[in-house]
Amino acid sequence: MTPAETMRTVRTPTHAGAFLPEAAERIIAATRNGATRRASAAAGPIGKTTLYGWIKAGRLNPDSPEGLFVAELDAADSAAELQAILVWRSHFEKDWRACAEFLARHPVTRADWKREALEISGPDGGAIEVSSEERTERLVEQLEQHLASSAAAEKDERKRKSKV
Repeated sequence: MTPAETMRTVRTPTHAGAFLPEAAERIIAATRNGATRRASAAAGPIGKTTLYGWIKAGRLNPDSPEGLFVAELDAADSAAELQAILVWRSHFEKDWRACAEFLARHPVTRADWKREALEISGPDGGAIEVSSEERTERLVEQLEQHLASSAAAEKDERKRKSKV
């Protein structure tokens, strides 16, 4: 066997460590509670490299113990995400920002809630020094100008589409 063949043999997906069902259970429990991969591995306790080796092996062979582990790990990720969303949604009625942030991040609505950056700068791109009241007035003026130009652009776009 050549050295290159030896290296390929050694670098199999499980080279980092043998699969340990007890550690896998602890990792799944930590993941279900929202832990990152690093924190879940530590709960194992195994190394992060070992965890990623198990995941790689499981994706390559879904019928193996590692494959069953990966399926449970994916389900745990989904359960943690759902729990976080439920908590997030519970704040909608108390704080409109929670709802707005949810809509800005949700895959179905994020295009409609895309944030636009508005940068205000002085001559040559430098900072503008103003009092809080002056700053607020300037921001309001610039925001009004921005909204007016956006509204005009939308109106033009609607006209253009209606003519087509």
